Amino acid sequence: MLGIDLGTFNTRASYFNPETGEKTLTRNVQFNGNDSLFSGIVFEENQTLVGDSSNIYKIPTKTMFKFKTIIDNPSRFEDIAEKAGFHLSEKDGSNCIQIGPNQYNLIYMLSLIFNTINKNFSNVSNSTSDVKTTIAIPPSFDETHKKTIKEACDLANIKIDKFISEPTAALLKYKSIDETENATVAMIDYGYSGLTVTFLKMTGYQFDIIVSVKKSEFCVENVDRMIIRFVLDQYKQKYPNDEPSSEAISRLKEETMKCREAMTSVKKFDFHIENFCNDHTLEYKMRRNTFYSASEDIFDSTPAVIRDAFAKSKMKRNEINLVLCRGACINHILDYIKEYFIGITVDADFDENGTAVAQGCALSYKKDIEEKFDDPSTSGSKCCLLI
Repeated sequence: MLGIDLGTFNTRASYFNPETGEKTLTRNVQFNGNDSLFSGIVFEENQTLVGDSSNIYKIPTKTMFKFKTIIDNPSRFEDIAEKAGFHLSEKDGSNCIQIGPNQYNLIYMLSLIFNTINKNFSNVSNSTSDVKTTIAIPPSFDETHKKTIKEACDLANIKIDKFISEPTAALLKYKSIDETENATVAMIDYGYSGLTVTFLKMTGYQFDIIVSVKKSEFCVENVDRMIIRFVLDQYKQKYPNDEPSSEAISRLKEETMKCREAMTSVKKFDFHIENFCNDHTLEYKMRRNTFYSASEDIFDSTPAVIRDAFAKSKMKRNEINLVLCRGACINHILDYIKEYFIGITVDADFDENGTAVAQGCALSYKKDIEEKFDDPSTSGSKCCLLI
């Protein structure tokens, strides 16, 4: 069984061999060799680099990503493509980016990501034929979203056995460690695209999603934007007449990303960019308390998002007996979560290296899993397991 976690920024895949019981994470062998694959494509002269994030800030106008965001909301295609500097065209009623004579639509570009996953998978498995594949999707995805993913997988010769929701996949991974049978869980996922709070009830291998609330305002771009603005303000105090170029801002974005990631484990981060503008060097020592102060408009809203989930589900806090935290940015808001759920078990360690969803998808082969989401925004329930 191959499990795939298609992320906004990174994609991961895990293989479970039912004969040996082994779980293996696929490696991005073409580039960095780690267990994540950049969910994007860099279009360079005469070549297309799939899964390489090293150039995203060096040549941002040649990089197309955020495919998961576009799947969720196809109207974002134009905005995302234009911000990346691509020319737009149309083919067979689909939006495309135009590079010379070539046109690339969402499904084709997405298939390149899945094809790279397939190549990486072939390095840990003797054969990719007749392999059952489970793909994790947000609880909000409907049949239209699944159809887009399935068409892309068809182009990449990946056979989808089923879809399951990301919270269920993550809980399956937790269940494999803790062997919990029954629980009412708050799954809090703070990834690159925003903050999602999902309540679900687990009874054996039956998963009932009660509510799922997502706030895109928490996306890392907004956090980075606040930090960039703050650092630029400090720079402007020293060099008020400087107007940094777009290339300089791209270099600052790269440093800001490093700062954001570092702030989960260090107390300060040194910004140092030589020849930033007019031969001046940008220098600033960002301390952790300053970082959180500059981003407080976002992070301070964490309890409000959790309260929104409780209001929509009409549940009470004491009905939750387990809180699972995951996502690339979760450490930034972990203190808020622990304070809100004081007295309730909060686990932020089960998702080591962000691989829980991919591993949970692969483990879904072991049991007959039932999943239901009674979405209050629709007329009825839907089951993510259906293709």
